[in-house]
Amino acid sequence: MAELDRVAEALAELRDNGVVVLWRPFHEMTGDWFWWCTKAHPGNPEPFKKMWIHMFDYFTKTKKLDNLLWVYSASNRRDPPPDYCYPGDSYVDIVGQDIYSDSAEVSGYENLLALGKPFCLSEFGKTIKNKDRPFDYLVLIEKIKHKYPDTIYWLSWDGPYSIARNLNAEALLNDPWVITRDELDWK
Repeated sequence: MAELDRVAEALAELRDNGVVVLWRPFHEMTGDWFWWCTKAHPGNPEPFKKMWIHMFDYFTKTKKLDNLLWVYSASNRRDPPPDYCYPGDSYVDIVGQDIYSDSAEVSGYENLLALGKPFCLSEFGKTIKNKDRPFDYLVLIEKIKHKYPDTIYWLSWDGPYSIARNLNAEALLNDPWVITRDELDWK
């Protein structure tokens, strides 16, 4: 609870300054590499859902944080499916998947779209084994256009995964399907 209080204080400062936050807690929960992942309670997603709902209620009701868009972002595994830990429509604004794929394949796109929420690639990068080889970002935008057209945003992971360190960054950012920060009216 002390950690939630600390985070809520920072989020309140953003709220008080008119900043809306894409809040993506407990990402990749359908993986097995973080303490909150499905490995903590094999075969039972309820503890994860309860934890998410507790944070949601604490932040929105107790701490009055009304500047958060709650992003549910599963790992790109097929088992369990990406909606396995979905806490419910009342607690999620955007659904997404974190994918590390040289082919930009999303395993749970249709499954997550069926939840009726906007879809995002909540974290994207090439596979770890190819982290030192440039990625062609035209692969990503072409997949979005032709296979995942309801994607509202993607987040490229930093470091060797960042757009600037890979191929066709300028073509990607100039593609008519992409809106960049300079094209938005922030006021």
